[in-house]
Amino acid sequence: MKVYLLMIILIIMAVPLSAEERGVGCEQKFELFDKTVGRPSMMFYRRDWVNARGCDRRVFYTLFLLRDRAHKFESLTVRGNWIGRLYENMPIEKYEIIEDSAGIYHLDNTRSFRVPEFDSTFSSRFTALPVQNIKTWNWECREDCYDEPVFEGLEPAMIYSDPTGLYKNYGIKEVRYYRQSDFLIILTEQPLRDQKDCTMNGLMIFSLRDWKY
Repeated sequence: MKVYLLMIILIIMAVPLSAEERGVGCEQKFELFDKTVGRPSMMFYRRDWVNARGCDRRVFYTLFLLRDRAHKFESLTVRGNWIGRLYENMPIEKYEIIEDSAGIYHLDNTRSFRVPEFDSTFSSRFTALPVQNIKTWNWECREDCYDEPVFEGLEPAMIYSDPTGLYKNYGIKEVRYYRQSDFLIILTEQPLRDQKDCTMNGLMIFSLRDWKY
């Protein structure tokens, strides 16, 4: 019950933000907050654009994770420790950091994944396009712009990806596995930069099993 009441409060708080303006040479960083136990579960994350040349934009997002999809709400500018206070009475699910083992990420003895094969022609094709906004690129290309990790022993569903990431020829920075609920969060690193010399790192969330409600 507490989760649903909190969802209503946060939806009321969430407001559309103005178009995301970035400067030049911005470094994109993600900060992940705790995920609650339950169905649906809830988590926050923050995306920062920072550098020494004037980039200073921070946006908080609320995600409600369902069986086969996620709902995202952009939150108002955060002041104080309101996220910590929201979590005080919420059960938090622990996660495991999955380490790279010779290019393979093992979830258990039978399930694993790795980054997709490198496309040697993509970099030149991407930089030749008149792409001004990575969010527009992702929207127009849809699944053709996404190379999901190569999974072995499971068929997960990608329920969310941050729209400012470029999901081809990426590396993996961090993997968080929520074993109780079978959610997988992957933070990616993208060596390519956009036309404003800003990074295009990413965040993907996968549901690894078909929940029965």
